[in-house]
Amino acid sequence: MKGTITKFERRIIQKSFVGLKGGAGYSNKPLLGGYNNGVGAFSMYPEYQLLIYWKTETGKEECMDIRDHVKNNMSQSRITDKYLGKLTKSNVGKIVELDWNNTDHMRVIKDLNQIDIP
Repeated sequence: MKGTITKFERRIIQKSFVGLKGGAGYSNKPLLGGYNNGVGAFSMYPEYQLLIYWKTETGKEECMDIRDHVKNNMSQSRITDKYLGKLTKSNVGKIVELDWNNTDHMRVIKDLNQIDIP
């Protein structure tokens, strides 16, 4: 199956889990990938994503996180708005081969080298 790249988007996800009222105080000591935030909740450290969106041949819009691939192949250290604009300009409208990932039960780009990394 093939898809046409439509856009890129940066996203930050941070999850918190509410605990008992008056629970543990604030602690920045890493604990299971997060920390106690001081108001009775456990917060995970932020997860940064760079999502690539494509539209399939059936018209369905899908996406996947490609942040690690881009960070490993780019010449600068940060993904800025200016860099995101360059990435968008060089890839939007491009047709990519898609594959089915049985582990995550979703469609993914078959070979990430199909994406031009400025």
